[in-house]
Amino acid sequence: MFPFIWWLGAEEPPAADVGQHGSGGDHLRRRVIMATASQSWSPLRLSPLFGLEAVTSDLTLDADPDILSWRSRGSDAQSIAANNSLGWLPNGWGSGKGTPRFSQALSGPFLSTASGTVVSWMAGEDVPFAVLMTVQTLVIADQVFCCWDDTSPGSSIITIRTDNAGGGRLRVVRTDASGSNVTVTGNLDIGTEHQRLGVSFSGNSVDLYVGNRLDVSQASDVGFMIPNRFRIGTGPGIDALTGYMPSFWVIPRHISSSEWAAYYDYSVKVWG
Repeated sequence: MFPFIWWLGAEEPPAADVGQHGSGGDHLRRRVIMATASQSWSPLRLSPLFGLEAVTSDLTLDADPDILSWRSRGSDAQSIAANNSLGWLPNGWGSGKGTPRFSQALSGPFLSTASGTVVSWMAGEDVPFAVLMTVQTLVIADQVFCCWDDTSPGSSIITIRTDNAGGGRLRVVRTDASGSNVTVTGNLDIGTEHQRLGVSFSGNSVDLYVGNRLDVSQASDVGFMIPNRFRIGTGPGIDALTGYMPSFWVIPRHISSSEWAAYYDYSVKVWG
């Protein structure tokens, strides 16, 4: 049986040196390398701007333990600051699988940055992007996963959130600098169990993914946007997130349905 290896630290796993020299050994070695590579897909394959994975090597923790900062992966590698006692649960997602604990009861702990391309990329008109998340909301309510906004203050806001319809629905609200906005709301329930959620904007339409399904694909066209801040777990005019989020990625382009399927499979295998 070929080895099952997940390689989170780099795009490609190391080649396995198995078999003897000669055609038989080389053939077996190629089969092991191919099997290992196919099982080692990670979001780094999508050339992300920004990514967070809940592993302690990427975190700065205090004694409580709360998260003080979280080192991002991708082209915009930075330490994003945690605010308002963002808790760390070493086994919160499962045995040996840690996760941050976002909680309204703690005045909305969140992550925030005003620097880097994760902020500047969103400036412009109809800039494509995708957000991929592994989450668990603990309540069915209006709450925010992440947002880009203008602190000047201004009207430029991109909010990825839920609303409280049914079992909670994924929603994206984009408001341009003039105040015009477009809202896209999904039809599938998110619920309160482990979930994978995706948002992909092509420049003129938004695709919403819930689990392994395309939920909604809808036209979405607004004007120029100039956000200067990015936050995870909170946003303007809506309650903070109550739940867990061990994996979060921002991609600087629209993604295909097959790329979403690859992230979904990755998340299920890595996080369960």
